[in-house]
Amino acid sequence: MFFGITGFEIRYQLRNPVFWVAVAIFFLIGFAVTASENIQIGTPGAVHENAPYAIAVATSVFALFYLFVITAFVANAIVRDDSSGFAPIVRATPVTRTQIILGRFLGGVTIACLGYVALPIGMWAGSVMPWVDPETVGPQNFSFYAWPFLIFAIPNIFMMSALLFALATRLRSMMAAYIGTVALVIGYLVASSIVGQKIEYRDIAARYEPLGSNALGEATRYWTQAEMNSRLVELSGTLLFNRVLTIVLGILFLALTIWGFTMTERAPSRWRLRRLEKRQQLEEGVAGVSPTLGGELINARDARPSRWPQFLARLRVEVRQVLTSPGLIVLGLFGILLSGVLLWFGPSAYGTPDHPTPSAVLTIVRGGFGISLLLIAAFYGGELVWRERDRNINEIIDSTPIESWIMTVPKIVAIFLVLLIVNIAGMLTGVAYELIGGAHSLGLSLYVTWFIIPAAFDLLQIAVLAVFVQVLMPNKYAGWAVLFAYFVGGIFLTNMGYSDPLYRFGGGPQVPLSDFVGQGSFWFG
Repeated sequence: MFFGITGFEIRYQLRNPVFWVAVAIFFLIGFAVTASENIQIGTPGAVHENAPYAIAVATSVFALFYLFVITAFVANAIVRDDSSGFAPIVRATPVTRTQIILGRFLGGVTIACLGYVALPIGMWAGSVMPWVDPETVGPQNFSFYAWPFLIFAIPNIFMMSALLFALATRLRSMMAAYIGTVALVIGYLVASSIVGQKIEYRDIAARYEPLGSNALGEATRYWTQAEMNSRLVELSGTLLFNRVLTIVLGILFLALTIWGFTMTERAPSRWRLRRLEKRQQLEEGVAGVSPTLGGELINARDARPSRWPQFLARLRVEVRQVLTSPGLIVLGLFGILLSGVLLWFGPSAYGTPDHPTPSAVLTIVRGGFGISLLLIAAFYGGELVWRERDRNINEIIDSTPIESWIMTVPKIVAIFLVLLIVNIAGMLTGVAYELIGGAHSLGLSLYVTWFIIPAAFDLLQIAVLAVFVQVLMPNKYAGWAVLFAYFVGGIFLTNMGYSDPLYRFGGGPQVPLSDFVGQGSFWFG
């Protein structure tokens, strides 16, 4: 029974388009790291793009951002039965709770590891591209990619999967799991930044930081560039202790999940009981109203429907669904997280922190939003354009006397509104950073004239592009693939001297995150 559940989970996730979209994303990330000069991770000085040190740094760092993908695999495995209404049937079978937990967890972890393999494959593919300078690429060695994946990726994915699995089992909600993931990422970055600034805590951080970035930095602190290009990280000392600790934490989270999981139906919460009571009262009130047909007031005549009221009605529907979507909360937190990380680890002159002037803050915030805005627009473009088809009501809408632009333009406006809200979240983070840094003048008017208003034109272009691509594609996953291909192509067009207005946000300065990975050089820009 255990292997049957595991096999079913693996087959289910392999058929899930989310898995292949995640594979494409992290393949493109790895590809961009080695194939583009705009992104440098673990390659200070003459360190090769495919050096074992650079691959180890990238494998460790991107595991943190892989948390969002792991949530889709692992949390979905345990929440899916409750959300689909299939849980009572599962509980009625002779399967035990240990078999369910371990089977679903093993299937989710296997898929998560398979998806993360796309990162080293993408790094290899990017390093062999013909436009990459041969002087920046060293010899290709399978162990350079396999060893970091074995000692960093697999333990990190196991521990993070166990943690998210426990969180999803307790909350029984995918959106709550995603919000918890964002909180974990923010808390991890804040804690790492505070501890990383203290030299006296360096050894403690290297031993107990669960993702191993500080342990990697401590193990390679005094390496020469020649060692970074040819030497594998030794699994010993502090690094060995850290990796064992990560695995033990994963086992502990998994044991807590098995202990706290129950096969009985969970009683509804007080909040849900109040909602059910209000719904029942509403239904009783509607049932108590005597029906009036009023057919005698209807006059059949040949009249052209008013396009403007139809447009406003569709606009209200699209905007209301976007503003009430829990995903907007996650994206707003993502904008705050991204801006906070870039500002916290922002560049400094001669080792001293820069004064938080509006110009310096705006440059950093604007420089880090190019990739995120395109990904957000791509996601919402697919969801909004294909929403009616996913819910099988497209034929009903197609039979109504509504022109195509009335259905399409409100979707563009809704996407534009989401992007604008994420940008405003970044702006507010910049203002908060100035207040914390003791800035004498906030320069709110400069934020509006230099950032929000110029960004609005670019955001509108991104929204139009996202909807345009999805309308032409046969399904939303093909549309996402086209937009990702456009994103990667834009990177190399920029390298060759071409300018794309949709990548204007990506032209900011490189932001060193060396403190985040110990001695390693991590540049995000």
